[in-house]
Amino acid sequence: PGTALPVHRHRHMEEGIVLSGSLQLDDVELLPFDYHISPPGSHHGQITSKNGGVAFLRGTSVGESLAMFKEVMGGFLPKDNQVSVSVTDN
Repeated sequence: PGTALPVHRHRHMEEGIVLSGSLQLDDVELLPFDYHISPPGSHHGQITSKNGGVAFLRGTSVGESLAMFKEVMGGFLPKDNQVSVSVTDN
């Protein structure tokens, strides 16, 4: 609960499925079994969770300090035409 991931730009395609709880991504609330994909070059807002959540991520830079730093720094650059997509149950 209360955790947040900073604004960032994806260097690789990343897919995620919420396993439990909820995550807030821009103006979308992601609930269990909702799917999100971020293509390379895409940029999205901060990810937050008021009550906590667990997500499975594939293709992430988590655990690679230099790659994570580059993604966070890329979040400060202007957005391009690549967009992230969320598929929700509702």
